[in-house]
Amino acid sequence: MNYFISIALSAIISAFTFASSAQTTKKVLFIGNSYTYVNNLPKMIADAALTTGDTLVHSSQTPGGARFLSHTANPVVFTAIKSQNWDYVTLQAQSQEPSFDSLTIHQDVFPHAKRLCDSIYAANKCVKPLFYMTWGRKNGDSRNCQAIPWVCTYEGMDDSLASRYQYMANQNKALVSPVGRVWRYLRRNHPTIELYSADESHPSANGTYAAMCSFYTMIFKKDPTNITFDASLKAADALTIRNAAKLVVYDSLAKWNVGKWPLKPTANFSSSLSNDTVQFSNNSQKANSYSWNFGDGNNSTDKNPKHIYGDTGRFTIQLLAFACNATDTFTQSIYIPPSTIIDTSDTNDTIKEKPNVLPINLKTGSQIQLFPNPGSSAIEIRGISIETDYSIINLEGSVIGAGSVGTSKTNINVSSLENGLYFIELSNAEVRKTIKWIKQ
Repeated sequence: MNYFISIALSAIISAFTFASSAQTTKKVLFIGNSYTYVNNLPKMIADAALTTGDTLVHSSQTPGGARFLSHTANPVVFTAIKSQNWDYVTLQAQSQEPSFDSLTIHQDVFPHAKRLCDSIYAANKCVKPLFYMTWGRKNGDSRNCQAIPWVCTYEGMDDSLASRYQYMANQNKALVSPVGRVWRYLRRNHPTIELYSADESHPSANGTYAAMCSFYTMIFKKDPTNITFDASLKAADALTIRNAAKLVVYDSLAKWNVGKWPLKPTANFSSSLSNDTVQFSNNSQKANSYSWNFGDGNNSTDKNPKHIYGDTGRFTIQLLAFACNATDTFTQSIYIPPSTIIDTSDTNDTIKEKPNVLPINLKTGSQIQLFPNPGSSAIEIRGISIETDYSIINLEGSVIGAGSVGTSKTNINVSSLENGLYFIELSNAEVRKTIKWIKQ
């Protein structure tokens, strides 16, 4: 693995590990068949989670012998997928099918796994499909051995199942619960722990407990050795299985795609000013919730908020965009121009509200105006009777042009400005006025 990718994945997994001390509730839909419902795997996970302070809310669609293609033909399955905002939807194929020949799995397995994953993401882009990697039969698949030689032994069938489930998880940006790999470890290192029922296919209580430890670890991202629930097992066997799950699953979370495809939002926005109101247009990508800080002590969680500023000046706007467990931030400054007119000839120094029209000479009653507005190459200042300074200010509050005009020269060259809204601030010994002007 690339060194830098490895470091990044380690950082993500460390974050999961740090958060693992918190008590959490997870909602999981189980789609499968008898390998899931025998010994009631979902309930066993829920019972184990309670001993670590966690809660599993679960539902199941697990008819006996069900294949992926039968699930995709069942409207009830798609209704269940859309029924709640699940954290995970587990996907377990028919026990033999993923180990079959390439033609069969490319026709009958992979396309239907993709359809299920697509429907899961369509219902909620934050939910993760979680493939249930099952195990090879105790002595191989004798029924299909002649046609498919590699399933003749447990090891051959088990390796085929493992590689196909990993492939489906990788192709669909999903996670995988490596139950079969936990079984393989236990068969090699603790062969006295019987994982199979009498049919040499379905799990015994020990086998389901091993599946439970794998799923608990993948769902809660926690060390399974913290579980104190032994189910109906001997305490020593339960401890051995928990340790195996820690070694195979918890100590190798990146191998099972944890942190591999985080949903990363990109925060961005633009704004427009109308009188004293700013309209924010949210241009964020891959986000599903937002938090705005308008820079004046006010906040909003609307997608495209409007905000009225009670003061003039420059304000720093911060937008946080959220998607699942990821966040991105975008910051931008905007300038709110003066909305009042200061008439210094008034002996009481009062402030008078007269937008866009200012009596600059109270004796003659002449007025300042910009012409044309909107304009393109030049602005004519009308109504000037004395030397007047001007500043051109953009929406960010930056002064991008300045000078002076008088009765003999009243034009300002603006041909180099980009199209948009500007504020022309005019001042002299008597008054100060700001006028909105549009370049087009």
